[in-house]
Order: sequence, then C-alpha cells, then structure tokens
Amino acid sequence: MGEIKKAGKKSPLSSADPPIIKPPTEERGVVMVKNLPRGFYERELRKLFSQFGDVLRVYVARSKRTLRCKGFAYVEFLLRDVAAIAASALNNYMMFGQVLKTVVLPRRHHVMLSNSLQAFDDQGRLTTKYMLWLKRQAALANGVVPDSTLQARAARKLAKLKQAKSIVEDSSSELAKHYEKAAALLEKDPVLAENRRARPSKPKAKEVDATQKDKEAETHQEDEDDEDDDESFTALKPDDWDVPTPVVTPCNPEQKKASIEAAKRAKKN
Repeated sequence: MGEIKKAGKKSPLSSADPPIIKPPTEERGVVMVKNLPRGFYERELRKLFSQFGDVLRVYVARSKRTLRCKGFAYVEFLLRDVAAIAASALNNYMMFGQVLKTVVLPRRHHVMLSNSLQAFDDQGRLTTKYMLWLKRQAALANGVVPDSTLQARAARKLAKLKQAKSIVEDSSSELAKHYEKAAALLEKDPVLAENRRARPSKPKAKEVDATQKDKEAETHQEDEDDEDDDESFTALKPDDWDVPTPVVTPCNPEQKKASIEAAKRAKKN
C-alpha cells in the first residue's frame, strides 16, 4: 500500500475586497475640497467621493491643539482622471447651506496633511486620541453652566453691541436701529440684570469728593473738641495728694518669741 499524504491547510474564503494596487504617486489625483459644512468630515467625504472611484485617503485639515476642522480637506484618488471627473462634478455643489469648492491639485502637490492623521487613519477609522477628545467635548457641552459664566457672556455681547452701534451711528443706514433693538432686548435679560444687582455700582466722582470733604470736616471738629478738653484739664501736683505715712513700730525679739509659743499652745488646746 502506498503512503497517504496529508492534505495541506486550505485558506478560508474571504469576502473582503482584494487589496488595491497603488500606482505611482504621479498617477494619483488629489482633490482639494473647500467650504466644508459642519459635521461633513472624513467618513462622509469618503462615502461621497467613493461614488466616482477608488479613494485612497481622506484628510481633513484640523487644528493641532483642538482637532477642530478648519473647513477644507484633501481626497486622494487612485487615478488622476477619476479625481478630475469628481472635482468637476462636485464643484459649486450646494450642501447644507455651503457651496463646495473642489479643485484638482497639480502633480507636484501630492503631499497630504499629516496632522489629520490624529483623528482618522488611512482606512477612515477613528483614532484613540480623537475619541478621547470627543468625550471631553461632550462632557463640556453637557455640563451645567454656572450663572457667573452666563452673566459674563451676556455682558460681553452687550459690550460688542454697544461698540458696533457707536461705529454705525454716523451712517444713514438702518443698522443703528437694529443694534438699538438688540441692545434693548439684551438689557432686559434677567441674567444680566441679576449680575448688575449683585455687583455694587461705583460712586460718581462728585459724590466721592463730597463724601471725602464731609469726613475731613468731621475729623477736624473732633480734633478741636480734643483740644478744648485738654485746656480744661489741669494736672494735679504732688502736694495735692494726701497720703498718710505708715507708722513703723520697733520689733522686740523676746515678745516675738513669746507670741509664737502662745500660738503653738493655742493650737494644741
């Protein structure tokens, strides 16, 4: 009988798409997208541009400190011709109140922003750093805002309105009227009114001067009264004091000894 050979392990069938063979960098196309609406970021851009062809990377320009979107992004396509078609189709496209501006970058500008990797990787997956940032932002947004913060916000808004009103006051447009109405509504804000009640008002300059003069007059009057009291007071001389001089009697040792013995006998009895 012949030897039985063991069958090799078969690789399991996978439903995943085969890996994309990336062409050279010069043959790829990068589309720059401007005027991004709020909330339309990496995932949404990848879904939108994937309708035209294979998308390699999607980078949204973000702040290094806060990771907030700066309003523009880069989408890298596998082929440059597909990138040109997508850019021409979506240019001046109205989306959520924003007009998208798309343009294909020249061949030499193929370097993507590296700081957008802090939020999403090449496959469009969220990074740990970005998830932690989202949790912090959610905690700040859902937190209880104290009354002092609300009062400070209302005061800042009112100051800006007054400054804008002074700028447009000379103009003949109706902007000054709008600013007056907005300032009047903000003046009626209960939060701002409570802040003004809690904060003591500063006295005017004239009132301060009058109060200071009254205090100085009272101090001068008290000094004069003290001088009158000093003049009416006359100090006593040493002869005026009638102190009796103590009488010192000489002490006899025998009498002292007899008194001590009498005291001892009285204690014994």
